[in-house]
Amino acid sequence: MHRQLTSTLLACLLTLCLHAGAASPASEDAAWQWLALIDECDYASAWEQSGSLMRDSLDQAALAQAIDMARSNLGELGKRDLVGTEQTRRLPGVEDGNYIVFSFLTGFGDDTLVTETLTMSLE
Repeated sequence: MHRQLTSTLLACLLTLCLHAGAASPASEDAAWQWLALIDECDYASAWEQSGSLMRDSLDQAALAQAIDMARSNLGELGKRDLVGTEQTRRLPGVEDGNYIVFSFLTGFGDDTLVTETLTMSLE
């Protein structure tokens, strides 16, 4: 089974705004490190490392609650692969800027595949 996380809540949750330049090994490393914090349930650190777009939308408790809700029925985290990177200046619902959109294909449980989308912006 393959599910794509596309709801408004999850799109907001997986939006990460860090100090990011052009798509580079450093920005990719930052994306992997942020997802590792989420995987370890270290939501406070993940929230603190997020940029203003996410911090202004969610407080730490709301981030933790939303991630727990989104992942509660998925099972144990398995393999995650980076499957796409796109640079863009425009995203729906936010001001124009410099954005990098990472797409990950992530396995959970025995056969659940989820597309995770993480967006970084230059602040």
